[in-house]
Amino acid sequence: MSGLVPRSEPLFIWIVCLTSLATVVLLLRFWAAWLVKRPFSADDGFVILAYATILIETGLFTWGLFEGSLGNSIYELTFIDMIILAKMVFSSSLVWLVGNVAVKLSVLCLYHRTFTSTRFKRLLYMVMGLTTLYGISFLGAILSRCRPIDGAWNFRPGTSCRDSRVEDVASTILSLCIGLIIILLPIPMLWSLRIEPYKRIALSLVFGIGMITIGVMCWRVIAIEDWVNDTAVDFTSQLPDLALIVMLELCLGVIVTCVPALVPIMDICLKPLISRYWPGMVAGPEHSGDRSQTKYFELEGSHGLSNAGRLYQNTPSVPRH
Repeated sequence: MSGLVPRSEPLFIWIVCLTSLATVVLLLRFWAAWLVKRPFSADDGFVILAYATILIETGLFTWGLFEGSLGNSIYELTFIDMIILAKMVFSSSLVWLVGNVAVKLSVLCLYHRTFTSTRFKRLLYMVMGLTTLYGISFLGAILSRCRPIDGAWNFRPGTSCRDSRVEDVASTILSLCIGLIIILLPIPMLWSLRIEPYKRIALSLVFGIGMITIGVMCWRVIAIEDWVNDTAVDFTSQLPDLALIVMLELCLGVIVTCVPALVPIMDICLKPLISRYWPGMVAGPEHSGDRSQTKYFELEGSHGLSNAGRLYQNTPSVPRH
């Protein structure tokens, strides 16, 4: 049996919308970098890797939807459908892990090129090491899920695979804890900045999306625990929920990673409009000169940020007088 199952149509719409939104935000990120002539950096590389995993997941779930009857009960599936869904689940787990780690490393690399505090950078290195160790550990766990090792993809008589649901719960809980650490890490320094109110709202938006992502991870833990505790559950009919959770996690992760990089667009495109209708949201007039010299998140004193708190400038810093 093949073709889109009616009960999975909302999932297909969600996949298209989330992938499109992530694409637009990523393009805006690189447009903003071009506007201020910011060079390519490590966080850009990791966010591109994360976006690539979104595209792969989109392809996998589309394959499952149209060729594997994703969303049907296990009692309605043919043998070919089950093989396709088994391959989809295994591949999706692997791709989700890579994308999850890439999002976290992208945010940490952004912190690294933004903050200069030696103590803060030590914390960053520790969290980077923890994130990398998490990724390597669960990558090994996924690849060794079946015996022989290629059994998850090339299923044949004699293949045995362990139940991965407990492993998925552990992976998601650890990911949630690391994500929470990453979100909370810079808050004390960021909220001590003297910045324009609309930029403070932008920062709030970043952390708000980050907390939504944490909430999606909590949803994933609850969903998988339900599958673990109920051995009679019809697992295949609930796969669309898992697919939606995966897409939400990865797409929101890419969005929250890109939003801080959009400040140049806010200054060049939105600030004049905001200053016209809500002058209280803008602290003062723009500096004159080349837009590549624009200073972002201006500081009064040292708070552990690079000189003048410049997130998006690659020109030499100018000392204050």
